[in-house]
Amino acid sequence: MSNNDPSFQNFLKSVRVISQVTEKELAGPLAYLREIDQVFIDWIGEAGKVKPTSAAVLVLNAHASFRAALFLALSGQLMAVFMTLRGALESALYANAIAVKPELGDVWLHRDCDDESRIRCRSEFTATKMFSYLAEEQGAQFSDLVKKGYDLIIDFGAHPNSRTIVSSTGIKERDDTYLLNFVYAHGPHSWELRRALLACAEIGFLVLMTSLIASQGHPQAKTLAERAQASRGGLAEFIAALGFIDPPADA
Repeated sequence: MSNNDPSFQNFLKSVRVISQVTEKELAGPLAYLREIDQVFIDWIGEAGKVKPTSAAVLVLNAHASFRAALFLALSGQLMAVFMTLRGALESALYANAIAVKPELGDVWLHRDCDDESRIRCRSEFTATKMFSYLAEEQGAQFSDLVKKGYDLIIDFGAHPNSRTIVSSTGIKERDDTYLLNFVYAHGPHSWELRRALLACAEIGFLVLMTSLIASQGHPQAKTLAERAQASRGGLAEFIAALGFIDPPADA
């Protein structure tokens, strides 16, 4: 985005251009991300059979959030990618909690009825309990893997922590004040953008698998999970296509 024109109109123009260039330049690796999205799409056809229904609604939100994170990454808006991935993963975890303990569906649905309901919902849907329910349904190994991913996206910006914000901020001292320059959108060729796409792939897979685990009653849940697992065979090629020999040690 041009420093000479900080207007919203110019910002929109800039991120559109970044997205178009990125989609063209990274058409190959984006096919891997489309596989994750396609499994979600194929799940949608029989989403109405998932019980409780509130779990299905949360999975739909998880998918929508995954798509939003992917668009943000493609358009260089990287700080918001990790916030959105966190929302996607939390939606899938909430869905699983309701699948394991159906009475939580009413707690979630009635959250805004009054202060007591809001307090109860907050106490029931804690991160610790979400991972406990996931371990109960799928085992500690997978739950620990999801928790590791959850912690990493917080480190990379799902919370407004200093590590991520300062790295996107340029600070120059001038007389008795400072000049601040913040990166609103990273360029299409940047390493940071590619790292965000890698995060979309890794966290997107965890969101997808957690969503399928939560899909009790869906007739294709097992088949779709097998497809999702099989797609992981293309991960190394995806990483190489982004320019990484191996995943970055801190990604």
